[in-house]
Amino acid sequence: MGVSNIDFWESYYYNNIMEKEMVKKITAILDKIKEKETGLSLAQLDIIEKLRYVKEKKKFIVLKNLEKSTQGGIILITNKALNRMMNELKEEMETAFPEHTVEVI
Repeated sequence: MGVSNIDFWESYYYNNIMEKEMVKKITAILDKIKEKETGLSLAQLDIIEKLRYVKEKKKFIVLKNLEKSTQGGIILITNKALNRMMNELKEEMETAFPEHTVEVI
């Protein structure tokens, strides 16, 4: 279950880890970034396993799940496409949250 799951975001908001506006911005970014061939968004592809927020350091850590990009040994998303989407995610999040750093692992 990746970060597109609503329970994940609700727990972040209700546990006061993130402000509601932060959650909305991140959700919009995950919906905005698309895989070019299928047109599916990062949220739909569910390849981001976790998105950690370290409030004290003003830092987001994005953990991608490469197993979700493969199925039965067949690569569903090419490394090039995955890297492009992760770079775009980093850029979009740094633009939306200029006072924060973003690390994609």
